[in-house]
Amino acid sequence: MDTVLREATGILGFVGRAFLHILPYLAISVPLAVFLKRSGASRKIEGALRGNPVVSVLLATLVGAVSPFCSCGVVPVIAALLTGGVPLAPVMAFWLASPSMDPEVFFLSAAVVGRYGGPPLGWELAVWRLAATFVMSLGGGLVTLALERSGALRGDLLRLASASPGFGTVPLAMSAGSTQAHRGPGC
Repeated sequence: MDTVLREATGILGFVGRAFLHILPYLAISVPLAVFLKRSGASRKIEGALRGNPVVSVLLATLVGAVSPFCSCGVVPVIAALLTGGVPLAPVMAFWLASPSMDPEVFFLSAAVVGRYGGPPLGWELAVWRLAATFVMSLGGGLVTLALERSGALRGDLLRLASASPGFGTVPLAMSAGSTQAHRGPGC
């Protein structure tokens, strides 16, 4: 019984520290998501991303790569964009790019030195990581676009779900208790 209590205390301590660690990111992203939804900004973003879908995916990838959101902090923003009517393919590209790369991660990657006295990895690592983010995010957005065009994904799926009572509160409540893995120092 003593071992169980000690383990439970350790787990609760870990959960508490993890929550305190992501709290600043949630304190930024949740109000931003509410602002996007309430101000109508998500409608303006939707209008900007309704043109050429491939260009929209590229633009969302670029914005995602420089946004400061971690894997937890991006969830409320994504929920606000989707329920605001922003197309799914660019949202998917943004969703993949944002937690994968941001200015902090880029410069932390650039600061990495080689192991065991080897050559510095720095800028080469940062550039390759940025390139991988673009490939992954563009690929995810374009695959999502192809699935939408084939009829496998309906573009209005989340907007239909948002018409159900209480939907608007679900993404924000879920993000606060998210159990997604966190990336390094940014989240």
